[in-house]
Amino acid sequence: MQTQEKGKMTNSGYNELVGFVKKGNWQIFGTLTFRYNVDLRQAEKSLNTFWNIIDRKLFGNLSHRKNIRTKRICVLQKGKLNNHNHIHFVANTIEGVKIEDFILILKYFWLQKLKHTGEQIKIDKIKNLEATSKYLLHEYYRLGSNTLALTCSNT
Repeated sequence: MQTQEKGKMTNSGYNELVGFVKKGNWQIFGTLTFRYNVDLRQAEKSLNTFWNIIDRKLFGNLSHRKNIRTKRICVLQKGKLNNHNHIHFVANTIEGVKIEDFILILKYFWLQKLKHTGEQIKIDKIKNLEATSKYLLHEYYRLGSNTLALTCSNT
């Protein structure tokens, strides 16, 4: 249940998710955009395609046969004015791949392999996990648990 407390939103679901994200020891934070306005369903579908490409390139057939996938949490967001659907995620690189190289791989596949992705993306190494955890979920008050892209996440 959400309540307002001196202008600050409190929400037990939000706090639990922030705590869960902080415990994940995540290495990478990303924001992915689209070339034109897409609805949340289309955004999640594109995100699924993106991560399937990444997992297939990194793990080959094991990604499907044994469900070995990149560790990640993905959220869908609408933007300040509810008209700019975009995606935030946290992820970990895989064994044998440096964080910096993994970031380059993610950027390449988002920009080159999907047809309606936007060029204004940001994917960086996490510097402050607590701040990242809160920012990842900063639109939770608007969408509630629907902000989580569960079909795309893999923890």
